[in-house]
Amino acid sequence: MSDAAIEHLILEYAGLNSELLGSGNIARAVADGMERTGLRDQGEYLQLLKSSAAEMETLINNLVVAETWFFRDHEPFVFLNSYIQSVWLPSHPKQQLRILSAPCSTGEEPYSIAIMLLEMGLMPEQFHIDAADISRHAVETARRAVYHDRAFRGHGADGRDRYFRRTAEGRVLEERVQRLIHFHVANLVQPAFLAGQAPYHVVFCRNMVIYLVEAARAHVLHNLNRLLVPRGILVVGHAELTYFQQAGYAPVAHARSFACIQGGQAACSKAPQQERMKTRHISARHSVAPPTSVLSRPVRSEAEADTPDEPDRERSRSDASERAENALIPIRRLADQGSLDQARLLCEQFLHEYPSSAEAYCLLGLIHQASDRLDAAETGYLKALYLNPRCVEALVHLGLCYARRGDAVKAMRFKERAQRMEITEKQPA
Repeated sequence: MSDAAIEHLILEYAGLNSELLGSGNIARAVADGMERTGLRDQGEYLQLLKSSAAEMETLINNLVVAETWFFRDHEPFVFLNSYIQSVWLPSHPKQQLRILSAPCSTGEEPYSIAIMLLEMGLMPEQFHIDAADISRHAVETARRAVYHDRAFRGHGADGRDRYFRRTAEGRVLEERVQRLIHFHVANLVQPAFLAGQAPYHVVFCRNMVIYLVEAARAHVLHNLNRLLVPRGILVVGHAELTYFQQAGYAPVAHARSFACIQGGQAACSKAPQQERMKTRHISARHSVAPPTSVLSRPVRSEAEADTPDEPDRERSRSDASERAENALIPIRRLADQGSLDQARLLCEQFLHEYPSSAEAYCLLGLIHQASDRLDAAETGYLKALYLNPRCVEALVHLGLCYARRGDAVKAMRFKERAQRMEITEKQPA
């Protein structure tokens, strides 16, 4: 009984989809919580969750993997740079630009936005950035602004020493950047989220609604509509763009930015490629760096000099990928044999260890689909596509899911995407 009561409490507090999270993952998180708090009775732990917001936040933090890093996905920042230069600044020369990052996790996203604005040449008084997350621990981590190597990948790894200094704890962000972010512990699912705040011109809300049940998604959508100025910019996760399109948002004409306009026309934010790549000027005193120059000069520190060479790192990554692939083989075999519950449990356990495996999420979607759990199957495929937008198998089966539901429009959309992807894959490099 306590299991169901805890799942209901998680749903009530954060709107999280317990079927997506997986009963095995919830059970493990609860067991960890009981061990941490010294409780042996699950009923007692349930009462603690009801009375302690801090413990509920910790439980939710352990359930939802907050995978983030500086300048994650890159293109949303390239688009935002271009949009601010070519659209927002010319029409709002004396107005303060307001930006919200929610959920902000441990701060990498709002700090990336602040660094980008500074690189563009904006002065601190020209913009205001709020950042909010349901997890008090995540917000406290963000306020400390101490990060390790996993926070710097891809474009975020380039030139990190320009804004961070090395310490025994890790890389510490410059205080002048830290001061630019106003952090809040707040729940985006609740009606009073950031009540009283002035509306924002840009909101980053990435990879949240994918975890939520439909009612919670509706609450988030209501809050975003309230918090965005008319025709404001909303940046979402790849797997969430379709949901917001159906809710009246128009996608912008910038590939892989996953940005959309509230009640707007997609064409209005179109920025020619040559315009994005030019150096522009906000004033005679402050030049604007081209979007691709954000953190663009890599620096190899003394501590990194002893790290393995790139071929060694590539071999290590290849070996890890092979081990993960081999671990999925018995799970596929169980699913093929019809042992769906056992296959689902093992797949959830696998994802607990490898939370960034698009192949595993696709497999989990197939298992759910074979069990007629179409909502959970859809979520698995969408997460697979978020991690790997080129996953043809997820596109095909997502189309089949929608066809079974009678949604011919969505079914055809994903079928066509899969066909386009297959054609692209077959073309010579």
